[in-house]
Amino acid sequence: MLSQDLVDYIKQQFQVGISEGEIKNALIAAGWQEDNIKEAFSYLKQNQPLESQNKSKNKKRWPWYLLIMAIIIVVPILLLGASFLVLRNIRTDVAIVDDGDLQWKVITVAQENNAYFDLLKTLKIDEEGYKFKDYVAGKTWSQSVVNKKLEKNKVALNYFDAAAKKSAYQIPELADPPKISFAAMPAAPYKDYQAISRVEALKALSLFGQGKEKEAFEEAFKILSVAQKIHDSQCSLGQYLMALSMKDIALQTIQRLARLTTLSSADLINYISQLEKYKQSDEGLKTAFKGEYLILAASIDLMSAKSNNIKNQQEFNDLPAASKYLGINNFYFEPNNTKILHANRIRGLISGISDSQYGESGKISFPFLSEINKTKSIGNDLFSRSYKMYYTRNSIGKILYSLAIPSPSLSSAIGKKYNQIFQTEATQTTLAVKAYYLDVRAYPESLERLVPKYLSQLPVDPFSSDKKLIEYLKDKLILRSNVANLKTFDYIDFSVNFFN
Repeated sequence: MLSQDLVDYIKQQFQVGISEGEIKNALIAAGWQEDNIKEAFSYLKQNQPLESQNKSKNKKRWPWYLLIMAIIIVVPILLLGASFLVLRNIRTDVAIVDDGDLQWKVITVAQENNAYFDLLKTLKIDEEGYKFKDYVAGKTWSQSVVNKKLEKNKVALNYFDAAAKKSAYQIPELADPPKISFAAMPAAPYKDYQAISRVEALKALSLFGQGKEKEAFEEAFKILSVAQKIHDSQCSLGQYLMALSMKDIALQTIQRLARLTTLSSADLINYISQLEKYKQSDEGLKTAFKGEYLILAASIDLMSAKSNNIKNQQEFNDLPAASKYLGINNFYFEPNNTKILHANRIRGLISGISDSQYGESGKISFPFLSEINKTKSIGNDLFSRSYKMYYTRNSIGKILYSLAIPSPSLSSAIGKKYNQIFQTEATQTTLAVKAYYLDVRAYPESLERLVPKYLSQLPVDPFSSDKKLIEYLKDKLILRSNVANLKTFDYIDFSVNFFN
């Protein structure tokens, strides 16, 4: 007869996870007859599959809201990942970049005519023991200190003289564009060039103190000559700015000499004429801006072009991260379209060399600047809101564009160019006022008195948008710009006080 106690016991064992075989063995050991055990198992299997029922009861079920949340989170991620995989394989870049107007030219300068090789021998100048600004401003002077400096740098000064006599300056590595590694642009020794220029200026002031006034002016003009050769060469923006600083050293020195000179007015008028050829450096700045584009383009090529022809794992490992994980020439990174962004910015800067102007607030403005800033803001927005990168074409290129040298930094070079023009105009006017004084023993009531004998035309303020004249304050004997608040640019001295 079927035992209910036996059935209940078997049910209980199943519920705690004991297998059928283990239950049978335990019952036999306890003295139960095998027929009774089989009858109980048969009864249970016919009426209720306890083991499967037990397992189903033990299974945990997710609440319905958790399933919905999982779907909301997982599905977008899957879609985003799928779209990324699809978009990264879409080729949307342009085939060719039209940047022929931004390319450098092949320059040929014979070594015997190249001032570069002479200037290389003027490095490691000894300038310790004096402050050049105080010496050139006439605040202090120690002939013994100057003599020691000139003696220690005698060999370098001889090479600088040789450089001034050469017909051109050109860094050989930048003379042949097809062979230039723009990603590793060679740099000129900026500080050394400026150092030898200051020592040359000391030499000029020393000669002046010995009564050799013409020789003093000649030494100062040598600095201008070398700086102009650099401006006329194929050089980087840094080298262009270095030459501007050399010109500034020369002009400060000439202004100092002009305050004290006793040379004839005819000599000073001759110096005014000579300064004219050192006033402009537009072509040099255009070339320098082109160099900045070529450096950026080379960096983009370095980042992308190598991954077109991967031969082994090591070459893949050597790739930049963006090339390795994003690939190239796809929806997210278009090398050629990225180059076009940079090319348009550089073209705008080149046009700004002549089209830019200063407002009455003293801030420089460019006709192209608003469009450039608009494009830059897109890249900045992508960088700060990374989720937008997934559906923005050439998002990597736009971020790289926004992270490149900011336009204001490049445009400041234009401001410095204007300052150099102003300093040259002021130096010419300084010489003209002194020449007038030497002739009539009085200072002119206005600058109009200097035209046409001393100046061919009145000096125009390069910072003025409407071509105002440089202001002349007779009572203080000061020349200054008419544009207000120009002191906001801390890299420019906008007034030249040329008499004590």
